[in-house]
This record gives sequence, C-alpha cells and structure tokens, in this order.
Amino acid sequence: MQTANELNARLQEIVDMERGDTEPKIKYLHFLNRRYGLNINWVMFNQGGMFINEPPPDVDKSFVAGPGIKKGDPSYETHFEFLQLMQVPMIEKIILDTLEELKNTLREVE
Repeated sequence: MQTANELNARLQEIVDMERGDTEPKIKYLHFLNRRYGLNINWVMFNQGGMFINEPPPDVDKSFVAGPGIKKGDPSYETHFEFLQLMQVPMIEKIILDTLEELKNTLREVE
C-alpha cells in the first residue's frame, strides 16, 4: 500500500508488477531511481547491482547537467531525465537510432 501511495498508482498495478504480469511504467522506474537510487538496468535487464551509487564511470560528472543548464533552470529536470533514460541500453539505442535518422533526413533537405 505504501509503494502504491508513493508512486501514485493503484494497488492492483503494484501487485501485477510484483507478480511479473505487467512491466513497470517508466515513470515508476524513474521515481524509484531518483528516490532510492534503484538501478533501472537491474530491473529491466538484470545488469549491475540493484542500486546505483555513482554515475557510470564513462559519464563526465561535470557534464551531467549539461553546459549552461543549472538546477532550477526549467529545462534542467527534462535534461536530467533524458540522461537517466540514456542509461537504459534499449532506450539509448532507440534514441540514438532516431537521432541518426533525423541527421540523415536533414542532410537530404540541404
């Protein structure tokens, strides 16, 4: 019940996720990641530990918020969420493939 309240979800949704009947929604994973440091890769792909203590070693910690984007800036949360999603290999591939398509489309227009 407490988990359902924290996630603003119906209790049945939580029960279904716990049984493996449904996959957790990305907004729930994101909340659990930010609140408790839950490793989304562990949940989705059984990779790494259950919790994240540090950003991945290949992430430049000084660049995490992006150049010129500071906490409090309206785009900070969106940018930070995007970086979190990029840590999930399946989502990273989709985003990079989409960017590659966009780049090719823009080249054709020129």
